[in-house]
Amino acid sequence: ALLETIGVGIIPGVLAFLLDKNIILEKLKFNEDLYIFMFDLLKSDNLFILTAVTIFVFFLTKVIINLVFIVFESKLFNNIKINLSSSMFEIYLKKNYLFHSSNNPIILGRNISSEVNSTVSYIKSLILLIKEIVQVLLIGLLLLFASFKVSILIFFLLFFIGLIYFKIVANPFREKVKVAFYERGEKSKIINQILNSIIEIKLYRKASFFIKKFNESISREFKSLVFYEIITKVPRQIIELLIISLMSFVIFYLPKVGINIEAVISVILLYFFAALRIYPSINNIINSRLGLLQNEISIKTVYENIKNKNDSTEDIHEDYKKFEFKNNIQIKNLSFNYPERNQILKNIDLAISKNEIIGIVGKTGSGKSTLLKIIMGLIKHTGGNITIDGIRIEDIKNEWQNNFAYIPQNYYILDDTVLNNIVFGEDEDKINHELLNRSIKFASLNNFIDQLPNKLKTIVGPNGKKISGGQAQRLAIARAIYRDPGIIVLDEATNSLDDKTEMEILDKIYKLKGKKTILIITHNKKILDDCDKIYNIENGYLK
Repeated sequence: ALLETIGVGIIPGVLAFLLDKNIILEKLKFNEDLYIFMFDLLKSDNLFILTAVTIFVFFLTKVIINLVFIVFESKLFNNIKINLSSSMFEIYLKKNYLFHSSNNPIILGRNISSEVNSTVSYIKSLILLIKEIVQVLLIGLLLLFASFKVSILIFFLLFFIGLIYFKIVANPFREKVKVAFYERGEKSKIINQILNSIIEIKLYRKASFFIKKFNESISREFKSLVFYEIITKVPRQIIELLIISLMSFVIFYLPKVGINIEAVISVILLYFFAALRIYPSINNIINSRLGLLQNEISIKTVYENIKNKNDSTEDIHEDYKKFEFKNNIQIKNLSFNYPERNQILKNIDLAISKNEIIGIVGKTGSGKSTLLKIIMGLIKHTGGNITIDGIRIEDIKNEWQNNFAYIPQNYYILDDTVLNNIVFGEDEDKINHELLNRSIKFASLNNFIDQLPNKLKTIVGPNGKKISGGQAQRLAIARAIYRDPGIIVLDEATNSLDDKTEMEILDKIYKLKGKKTILIITHNKKILDDCDKIYNIENGYLK
């Protein structure tokens, strides 16, 4: 800002100095040595060369410093964006299962990406606003020395116009911003719903309905952006008109009052150069202020997430040893209810011995899956207690979870290779090939993989769309077995398999009796015939 201010004043100053050298000398009479030095310099034959070189060196230095600043600024905001996105992602990963069960992943994804981008835009606008205000104030101080009254009048006029403009547009703009923020989330949800329901949309001929729904959402979002585009471009036109009006008035007024323009040419040039520099600064100030309003809701969202980062969190470190499960799981008087919902589990008493196979049946929504999530330490019970070999589950949760492999009904297949879907988060150099082969064989995947063009390196598509439902479910089973777990949890895990494959895998599961602890949830009682114990959950009670 200081360099820009000097740049504004240097050309008119040099011009005034060349027209009348006494202007400088009169100012230096307070110091005789300085006066003599400058007097000799002004009489020098190399005066014009020195002046030209000085101007060139100054502006070259200014350009170099500005280029360095541009690079620094770009790297700074890039680092802020990376750190914020990474922090938000880590915050969400540290949240417990209940947090994720009650928050839409599409909205969380929006916060990590687009809202972080808007937050960085807010920070950019804030820094630019401060920078441009400092710039305008410094140039204003320079102009005050040239003409105090005229400068005060101009700045008062600019301030008054800016204040009125913000009063008019601020509230409508805030409302438009809220609409855009909401619709960004809605748009993402609609896209996700459409692309994941493509079979039904095609089959039921509902494309027109969803296209209309999507168009309505983006129309509401982009209408608010149109308003932003308009109100950010209007100030530029107003400022330009104001500057031209003032310059025209000066040119018209000076001869009327008998002032020779040549006598004040340096002052006029000073105001002209100041106008050239202040013009974009004022425009930037207005647009930056509007940018703060536009992105205010985003930075509040990101800020709230960071402020509450320690709420509902759990440890995500991987360096926990597996708890050595020796005897039994004791559940006494256990109860649970989700926030703002009725009690789903009531006074559950259950004992599970090591290497038992336990079957649990019940209607949809009866709490079967919830009970197993509590046993796995994913959800904290609201009443009663659970002990593992006499130790409270809360005291060993991280070590205890290392014993589990979970095969859910609603599994998720990565848009990656068959190999990466099985080893799931394992670096290639750490893959245990013995376990890999064992898990492939257990899930009856050998023939399927042998027929693939790139074998284990074949890409299976988003959520396994390039393979059948049964093949995808077998990948989920192989993923669980690869963990070499002490406890296997099957939550309606064989629904997508044909009868032959289902019985083949269940036969392998039951052959683990006496070697693994196995918990099976199903609505099909027929597949529980070989269980050691079978429980039924009805109306929240275990029977």
